[in-house]
Amino acid sequence: MNRPDVNIRELAAWGFDDVARDAPNLDEHSRRARQCVARRAAFVEDSAILSELTHSLRPRALPLLQRHDLLHEYRGLQWDIGVVDLRKLLAFQRRIIIEYGGTTAEPIKQDDWDGLLQLAFDRTRNIEVDVRQTKTAEDVQQIVLRSWNPDLRLCVDAGAANPLRLHGGSPFFEVAHYRGRWFLRDGYHRAYNLIRSGVYAMLAVVIEARSIAEVGVGKPWFFDEHTLFSERPPMVTDFHNDEVALSYSRRRMMKHITVRIEEDFHPASAESL
Repeated sequence: MNRPDVNIRELAAWGFDDVARDAPNLDEHSRRARQCVARRAAFVEDSAILSELTHSLRPRALPLLQRHDLLHEYRGLQWDIGVVDLRKLLAFQRRIIIEYGGTTAEPIKQDDWDGLLQLAFDRTRNIEVDVRQTKTAEDVQQIVLRSWNPDLRLCVDAGAANPLRLHGGSPFFEVAHYRGRWFLRDGYHRAYNLIRSGVYAMLAVVIEARSIAEVGVGKPWFFDEHTLFSERPPMVTDFHNDEVALSYSRRRMMKHITVRIEEDFHPASAESL
């Protein structure tokens, strides 16, 4: 039985969305966090790529460049594989969710590059769903897919034998470079655990983003572009700073994907004949 609540680790110095409004002592913690960040030196843009490590580890990473799942995930993007310094990455995600009583894997050490390679590129994402058939008030049939994975989505692969498929979110550790700054694009929980273990150099898919949309920013629970390009932006390491990050409990959330089934007939077009 899953515990009904989860622990939230929230960056408190850059404002809140509606989700955090019930957190205890929100205003006071926000005030202290803003004061802490205000004492920082202004952010200086610096490459997050560790060139020597990237060069030395590239022979191990070369087979990844031919993997079908990797090529499919990043089609249309400019990307490569590199080693990044987690301490130089900006965080556009406001919060991470930490399970109570979750099993803790054996910490990976910085020199365990086989383990880090597996963590970055061979992580599976949960696509298990609870399926329920219901009807709307208008008597339209619908299917509700319920999952504990917040990144689950229903994708359409045009031309495939089975065009509808469930996608659990990118399994890869991702960094995006945009307008001189380096962002953690995907892998916040992994980064949190690595930093806690004293690991700061990590293999990643590195995307040269051509727009803020390619960075991945845009959801309500992400920081906006103004915050991310401010003088003192949120950093991935801030999740470990008790002066900046707020911890609180929140009711566990389950993702629902609703598919409505409506059948109809239309005259065939020339293209379909």
